[in-house]
Amino acid sequence: LKILLDRLFSVLTQEEVLRILHALDWSLQDYIRGYVLQDATGKVLDHWTIMTNEEELAALQQFLRFGETKSIVELMAVHEKEDLSVLMPSVRTNSDIRTFI
Repeated sequence: LKILLDRLFSVLTQEEVLRILHALDWSLQDYIRGYVLQDATGKVLDHWTIMTNEEELAALQQFLRFGETKSIVELMAVHEKEDLSVLMPSVRTNSDIRTFI
């Protein structure tokens, strides 16, 4: 997922990236590191939760919406021998990321 986010963020301004990260309660340092050290209140975390397979699939579906990440997700699906039809969203693809921020 980090690769997909890196690809999406590469076409955005730093201000847009920071706005997205802020909405997710992540700092730029957290994003670069790949995980959050503290919760929103500043408490140091001592455990983390990872995505379930269903959550990961839902996240990957969102990346199919953007031209910058669609081909990467499709390759991931082929590589993992997933059925691509399960990943295909019912909404239009090649959306502009800026409409979602």
